[in-house]
Amino acid sequence: MARVVGFTHFLHCVCLHTKIEKWDEKMDSKKIKDSIPEPIRNLGRYVKSANRYRQFSNAYKQGVDYVNKKNPEKKTLIFVINFPQAWSSVKSVYDEAKKRDDLNVLVFAVPRLLKSLEDDTVGIAERKNEAYEFFKGTDIDVIKANTEDGRWLDLKDYNPDYVIYIRPYNDYAPAIYRSYYVCKFAKLFYVPYAYGMLGDKMLSVVLPESFTFTMHRIFFPNDSRRVQFAKEQPFYRRRSLSDRFRYMGFPRFDFSKRAEENRNYDERSFTVSWMPRWAADDKFNQKTSHFLTYYKDFLKYFEEHRDINLIIRPHPLMFSSYVSTGIMTEEEVNEFKEICKQAPNIEIDERKDYSKTLEDSDLLVADYTSLIAEFFMMEKPIIFCDTVDGLNVEGQKICGSLYKEDSFEKIVDRIESVKNGNDENKATRVALIKELLPGKTGEIGKNILEEIINS
Repeated sequence: MARVVGFTHFLHCVCLHTKIEKWDEKMDSKKIKDSIPEPIRNLGRYVKSANRYRQFSNAYKQGVDYVNKKNPEKKTLIFVINFPQAWSSVKSVYDEAKKRDDLNVLVFAVPRLLKSLEDDTVGIAERKNEAYEFFKGTDIDVIKANTEDGRWLDLKDYNPDYVIYIRPYNDYAPAIYRSYYVCKFAKLFYVPYAYGMLGDKMLSVVLPESFTFTMHRIFFPNDSRRVQFAKEQPFYRRRSLSDRFRYMGFPRFDFSKRAEENRNYDERSFTVSWMPRWAADDKFNQKTSHFLTYYKDFLKYFEEHRDINLIIRPHPLMFSSYVSTGIMTEEEVNEFKEICKQAPNIEIDERKDYSKTLEDSDLLVADYTSLIAEFFMMEKPIIFCDTVDGLNVEGQKICGSLYKEDSFEKIVDRIESVKNGNDENKATRVALIKELLPGKTGEIGKNILEEIINS
């Protein structure tokens, strides 16, 4: 009898959660959510998560069983690249894989869809393939996913054993490259494109279950994100799923170069990089940008100080977001870019590979960006124009150790102080780097590859 009552109570809770979701759309959603008792909210999340798991688990198991039954002389590893800016996230894994005689290594360059779940059967041959353009002219043999005769190449035809993804957003990939299709015939692995430092509120956005449930291994760039994900996503509390998580370090750190000591500024100018974020408000738990607050001040200051170089690297979404939301017009964006182009000491960096910018820069001024972690690991000084609110443990440690200035006047004072050799936070940074790195840089990609092959 107790079991019947318990199950009836369970059904009642599920029905109640469903009814709550259908309340008048005009009512404030936040107030509705806050009015729901926490146990009911958790139950609703679990039911949704369970439904997604059932949807994708059979496909996942099918692929794992298929690969385990194969016994090829040479196994095939495919990298799916649709965001060339993030190639450095897996380059050390790729380099290690190419050293092995028992692996056939392929790189697929895949166009990104501009809209979520847009029709990918139209204009296939003409679709812009930024990843393919990025790899052309390099020593990497790349396969263009969209053929000249208007077809999508099917990964299944290449009989892969392992497929590595660097972006978790199925909705912005052509259907034939979405993980819930590819997992039917290969083991899938996610090596993240960024050193995520945002807290648990963004986890369901940056790691959607339609993607993560299809992964054989998910490699987390820092340990608190691994712990948070296992804790916050209810269905991952099952050990069989959380065992897929690994924290082995962030492969981009394999290429981190320490700052040069005593750089000679008689031979080169002191260089500042500015990396403003794209979000102009705090909707959807986003950290916000100070671009609109400071950009005129930056232009004026560097116009008056030609002995200092400025590299502006905005978030790839920033200008398009501002135009689409009416914050700036296309003409205003073009005018800003033209002013920068005419200035001898100002550059807008829109290259796919940002590593040269990090190497050339002596000081970073930034809103929240995952690139802070990479610049930090180079032991270079950073001025942080934000707070540590909403960051995870590693984010709070890193960003909490930076110079924090809340006005342009203070930013200028700090720039000039660092330029004159005053970097009192350096010892703190060096000590924290040793604490945060899980092992020797230069071997993270190698260790991840070994985990992939032995999984």
